[in-house]
Amino acid sequence: MTLSPVSSEITVPSGAEEATPAWFTQVLRAAGALASTATVVAVEHSRVGNGLVCESIRFTLTYDGEAGEAPASVVCKFPSEVEAFRQVAAGELLYTRETTFYAELVAALDVRAPHCFHVARDEASGDFVLVLEDLGPAETGDQIAGCSLAQAEAVMDAAAGMHAPLWGHADLDSASWDVREPWTARIAETYPGLFAQYAELFGPRLGDDDLAIGRVFAPVIGKWFAHQPRPWTLTHGDFRLDNMLFEILGGAEPVGIVDWQTLLPAPGTADVAYFLGGCLPTDVRRDHERDLLRIYHDGLLARGVTGYPFERCWDDYRYNAFLGYFMATYAAMLVQRTERGDAMFALWLQRVSAQVQDLDALSLLPRP
Repeated sequence: MTLSPVSSEITVPSGAEEATPAWFTQVLRAAGALASTATVVAVEHSRVGNGLVCESIRFTLTYDGEAGEAPASVVCKFPSEVEAFRQVAAGELLYTRETTFYAELVAALDVRAPHCFHVARDEASGDFVLVLEDLGPAETGDQIAGCSLAQAEAVMDAAAGMHAPLWGHADLDSASWDVREPWTARIAETYPGLFAQYAELFGPRLGDDDLAIGRVFAPVIGKWFAHQPRPWTLTHGDFRLDNMLFEILGGAEPVGIVDWQTLLPAPGTADVAYFLGGCLPTDVRRDHERDLLRIYHDGLLARGVTGYPFERCWDDYRYNAFLGYFMATYAAMLVQRTERGDAMFALWLQRVSAQVQDLDALSLLPRP
C-alpha cells in the first residue's frame, strides 16, 4: 500500500459527513474488498473512543449486490475537529506518523494492527483519512482497571513482534517522521517547569516519594533521552491499555494494537517498561515482571534478533522505566482535564514510581 494523494477520483473527506456511500464504494473497490457488481448504498456512523487529536468514527455499511466478504463495518480516522488540537497534532507530526505507519511500515511487522483499506492525505488542507478494519467485537483496554496476567503475556509477545523486524535497522536514523531531535530538545527545556506544575496540582493525591523521583529526573531528562541504549527499533510510543483491544473479532485473536500516531525510533524496552509499569497493578508487576520480560525477550530471539542477552534486556528495561514517569506528568499538563484523566495520571505515576524504586532505576540516571 502507498499513501494516496488527493485526487479527483477518490477525494479526502474532511469529516464523517463527507464519507458517503458512493465514496465508500470507490474506496473498497480500489482496495479489492468490494466487487464491481456491488455498491455501498447506505452508511450509519458513531464516534469511537475519546481521542483528542483524531476523530475515530465507526461506519456500518449496507450493500446492494453481491458484497461477498466486504466489511460490514469499518473505523475511519480523521483529523480533530478542534483547531487547537489539530495544530498540535500537525506540529508533532502525529498525522504524518500514523498515515506513514499504515502506508509503509505495518506490512513489515509481526503485530496485529487493524488492516488498512485506504490511507490518503491532502497536503494542502492537512486533511487525512484512514479506513481501517473494525476489530470488534472486542474488549477495550482500560489503564485504570489494569489487565489480566494472560493479557499482559499476549501484549509482551505482540511487543516482540512489533520490535523484532526492524531491530537495529539503519533506515530508522533517517526516517522522515522521526521527531526525536527537535522534540527532545524542547522537552529538556520545558519539562522541569511542567513537572513543577504537575507536582502542585497532583501533590495532594501522591506521596512524597512519588514526587521526589521527578525532582531528580526532570533536570536531566534531556541527557536521559540522549543516552537511551541501542539498538533501537520502531516503537509504538504510547504502548498502554487504552490503545489496545483484547479478544478481537469476537475472541478470534488475543490482542490488537491501535493508535499509531506516536511511533518513534527508540529502544524496544521503552514500550515494554512503559506498559508494565503503567498498566499492571503494582503487586502483579512485582510478582511477574521478570517472567513477562522473558516472554518479550524470547519473542525477540524467536523472530531472529541476535546478540541481545537477557541481562542486557533487563538493564535496558530498568533504564527505560522513566518513560512512563515522564509521560504521566507531561501529558497531564497538556490535555483537557477530566475526572477520569486526573485519576489515571495520578495512579499512573504511583505505579511507575514504585517501578522506578523497585528497579533501583535512579542509579542509572545521567549526572546533571
